[in-house]
Amino acid sequence: MTLRQEHQHQILDLYQAWKGNFTSFCRSVREEHRLNYSDTAIGSLLHQAGVRKRRSGKSVTPNRGSYRKLFPGAQWLGDGSTMKVHYIPVQWDQETFIFILEAVLGVASDALVSVDVSDSESEAAVLRAFQDGIATAGKAPLSLSLDNKPCNHTQAIAEATAEVGTTLLPTTPFRPQSKAPLEGAFGLFKQCLPELLLCGDNPREMARLVLLLVFSAWARGRNGRPRKNLGNKSPVDHYLGVNPSPEQEAEASRYIEEQRQKQEAMRRTREQRADPILLPMAR
Repeated sequence: MTLRQEHQHQILDLYQAWKGNFTSFCRSVREEHRLNYSDTAIGSLLHQAGVRKRRSGKSVTPNRGSYRKLFPGAQWLGDGSTMKVHYIPVQWDQETFIFILEAVLGVASDALVSVDVSDSESEAAVLRAFQDGIATAGKAPLSLSLDNKPCNHTQAIAEATAEVGTTLLPTTPFRPQSKAPLEGAFGLFKQCLPELLLCGDNPREMARLVLLLVFSAWARGRNGRPRKNLGNKSPVDHYLGVNPSPEQEAEASRYIEEQRQKQEAMRRTREQRADPILLPMAR
């Protein structure tokens, strides 16, 4: 099977960041990024590019401990399109601009609840996306998972999530699998997107607004498409049609608190290992 050139670049970029085994990577390429290539075709590409490395020992299970499909509104996943393969160039007259898409996804329904377009990942972009998501869903989620970039875990974000009763959870460091649903969404969006060649006045702001409209329109179409794994309901219908019981909410809250405690313990361990005073003692 011949891989399209743009898919080759995407698969190579994804593999450079992958931490699991080869079989799990191929499954992620097909299921999360919708690139329907066989293990043999993907392996041949990686071998020809000289980037495939055999890993020994226990493999890492994708998304283990990062998120679980509980019910709509239990857990949201937020991320920015910062991987090179997900950059969206917008050409206006003779200038080309690059923007970052900040998106928030409801894990259980696979619905994109909000998007934001900005110059870079930032505290402001995360806050805008989170607040827009609440307006879209009509209610704040029980938890919001963001990666460990400093801009995602500022005091302002902690206060904004706590104010509406949302637990802020960091994803597992150095594991792109923990953000696979959004990575797949960014990949699908770019596959559907034609070249944005525009001309007109006020280039920067107009380019930003055009990209926001295009991505928002695509997200609405994606959210309205029926899914077999949702009983032939669309992500929107599944998200809005589920009314979790008090027992389900209590179980989800216990799970979220367990994850918060695990991540806090991991954070303390990382800080201790990086402490220059404790390092000589550990050798």
